[in-house]
Amino acid sequence: MFGCVLRKTCWKRNAARRGVCTRQPAPRVRFAPSPTGFLHLGGLRTALYNYLFAKQRGGTFILRLEDTDRTRLVPGAADAIEDMLDWA
Repeated sequence: MFGCVLRKTCWKRNAARRGVCTRQPAPRVRFAPSPTGFLHLGGLRTALYNYLFAKQRGGTFILRLEDTDRTRLVPGAADAIEDMLDWA
């Protein structure tokens, strides 16, 4: 087994995988709840897993509020979601 450097990226070559890059970019994970009410426990768990995954690997965690359903939009729900995530 030998390694070669190409454009400052680490490559390892072996019989099974030739030219597979072993260096992975930092992950970008997101949590996209809909602001139709308060954040429930399952959503909080998903946000926590995504945050911890990104933090462990040096990536970024993005909160993206999906406000496409205007008929079910609850005033103040976006602020409540952000406050709950800050608390957690």
